[in-house]
Amino acid sequence: MRRILFCWELGGGYGHLYPLLPIILEFKDLGHDVVVAVKDLARAEQVFGRDEIKVLQAPMWWTPERSFPVSVNYAQNLFRNGYWYSPALTGNLKAWLNLFDIWQPDLVFADHAPTALLAARAAEIPRAAVGSGFVLPPLLSPMPSLQPWFPIPQKVLDAREKEVLDQINSVLKALGFNILDSVADLFEGTKIFLTTFPELDHYGPRSGIQYWGPIVSSGNGIGSTWEKRGDKKVFIYLNYRYRFLMEIFQQIRELDLPTLAFIRDMPEKSVETLGGRNIEFSPGPVSLESAVEQSSFVITHGGVNTSSFLLLSGKPLLILPEQLEQCLWAYRVTQQNLGLMVNWFQSQPDFERRLGELLDSQTVLERVSQFAHKYKGYDFQETVHKICRLLS
Repeated sequence: MRRILFCWELGGGYGHLYPLLPIILEFKDLGHDVVVAVKDLARAEQVFGRDEIKVLQAPMWWTPERSFPVSVNYAQNLFRNGYWYSPALTGNLKAWLNLFDIWQPDLVFADHAPTALLAARAAEIPRAAVGSGFVLPPLLSPMPSLQPWFPIPQKVLDAREKEVLDQINSVLKALGFNILDSVADLFEGTKIFLTTFPELDHYGPRSGIQYWGPIVSSGNGIGSTWEKRGDKKVFIYLNYRYRFLMEIFQQIRELDLPTLAFIRDMPEKSVETLGGRNIEFSPGPVSLESAVEQSSFVITHGGVNTSSFLLLSGKPLLILPEQLEQCLWAYRVTQQNLGLMVNWFQSQPDFERRLGELLDSQTVLERVSQFAHKYKGYDFQETVHKICRLLS
């Protein structure tokens, strides 16, 4: 029996929890002692609560208010997510080390938990990392660009690398640990499980690395059906705080598309504001199997777990990114005609045109069908089995 500590530190929503669930359950079935340190306890309870999984609060980031430009690479993304503030980086690194001292893990298993990996490296604890291309970037120095739609000068990437590397090394040196030669060294000694396909990698296809395929767990969602009938039916999975939520629902109402929607964190009173005679709302996360069976296409922010499941099921996507990670993934998807996106930088998105294109586009439908056929035999549970047995 091994003691395994799962760690989730950065990011939001359910996308870092649902893919971990089958891995955690597999390790438990193999007889290992598992605990999970998570950023968001409330969402963890919704995902893990039925399975008697031990859940702890992960070290939280607190920094003074400061504005940053959009990140140009992974290094800058670390910087703007808290690494810029030395007291916070020092405190979080020590908090992870203290958690390791208390739990005494034989393995630290990270999903978007760079500081946990940094602490495990310092403490010489075996470690593994799982996730999409965004959270497991190419291990280059400097870290490559996150904005392929703009030419980012090499000197800018070098500067952003040096900025965060100097900060990390100053903290490591003060605590008596070995410093890093590059930001990529944060992953040194880590078993990497890139759980996506080459077509869905945020950075595009890479050579010399194994793609394990996405862990597309649909979790414990609600099964639901559309009361309204029609040839084209839509499933919507969005965040209530999305800045254009009213606009997209207004367009859905005008098109009279039969729609089932799960809007994360939506107050009950907003049902009347957003709803219409063709729109139904789910009170909780919807089973993706249920949504796939009945929908013609899906509107989502571009979370990798949900979106990969939908593409494997042959469903075209309309992606409405909220942040850079989703925007980059949507860019890769649209470059291959697997869906359409609303430009993240656009102040007045044209939802009518985008919805019309998706409803009429045979190119997207055919390309998604080809993608689903290519990976028809893929079984994410087999990926889970292989990962867990390799690490047991």
